[in-house]
Amino acid sequence: MLFAFNIVAQVLLVITSLLLVLSILMHKGQGGGMSDMFGGGLTSAMSSSGVGQRNLNILTVVVSLVWLFAIVLFAFTMDKPAAPDAKANQTPTAPITAPANPTPALPTSPAPAQK
Repeated sequence: MLFAFNIVAQVLLVITSLLLVLSILMHKGQGGGMSDMFGGGLTSAMSSSGVGQRNLNILTVVVSLVWLFAIVLFAFTMDKPAAPDAKANQTPTAPITAPANPTPALPTSPAPAQK
């Protein structure tokens, strides 16, 4: 069941992210900034009346609240790692003992030169 909610949250998050970007870019720019470059001219007909801007503001707030809800839903439906069980993760170890036949030590002096 959580998997279905996770998919719904992901789709909702993508759609609301795109709508949020578009609604922010459609706002009337204050002085030829990024909003004018990327679509501020789309609202030129609405910019003459305050009703269009007010409706766009309401739309932006509603989309941002749905976006926030989608993020919280996505966070709660993510797969959570299982809590580590202290006894399950312990591996039995054998006691460390010295080898029965130790290897001989290597000579530290160089070998004599052969004639």
